[in-house]
Amino acid sequence: MAYGTAGSLIMDASSLVFLVGILACTSIYRQRGRLDDNLYFAMTLTVIALAASDAAAYLLEGRGLPGAREVMIAGNIVFYTAFEVFAYLFVLYLDFRIHRSEERVRARKLPYLIPCLLLLAVLLINLKTGWIFSVDEGQIYHSGPYNNVVFVPAAIYFLIAIGKIRQMDRRLIVLCLLAVAVRIAMGVWFRQISSTAFTYTLFLACAHIHVMNQPLTEDKTWA
Repeated sequence: MAYGTAGSLIMDASSLVFLVGILACTSIYRQRGRLDDNLYFAMTLTVIALAASDAAAYLLEGRGLPGAREVMIAGNIVFYTAFEVFAYLFVLYLDFRIHRSEERVRARKLPYLIPCLLLLAVLLINLKTGWIFSVDEGQIYHSGPYNNVVFVPAAIYFLIAIGKIRQMDRRLIVLCLLAVAVRIAMGVWFRQISSTAFTYTLFLACAHIHVMNQPLTEDKTWA
């Protein structure tokens, strides 16, 4: 097994273990039924889908199994979609945590969704063009000439998130920037190892720790 495949599977497996733990630890918050709790749950499921699809694609690469190419294509579409959807949900989550207004989130959810929808359109076009990625008949993944386009919507959401985090706690900006910097460094130094799922898992863990610093009865003060 290539080191890139092994490293990516370790990252994805570690993320899935952490995410299952997060689901268990946050069950009491989901009982409140508040919007931010529901968004957090949706983000956790999104990262689970991202990690699972990423792991499946790596496991099937070059295996020559029947239907492996189709599964790899579908898995990569799920991966790229989850990559953007998580960032979108995270922005909505931060907006609600700051302003405590479901009406405000409902008014902004469609404008915020635009970058994500544009990327989804590109992914559909990619099925014919291979601009973002392709999988050949030998079940080998290839990055397309415009693969970096997938980072544009995520970067937009990241800048919006930084502005919102600044309103919550400026100290968290350093942590956020550090996590992104580590992900970029991993991508440069170990290009064959996918660490996106683990990076997003760290974001979820940090968000949960921040919420744990608030009293469980805060929903009474938000009513």
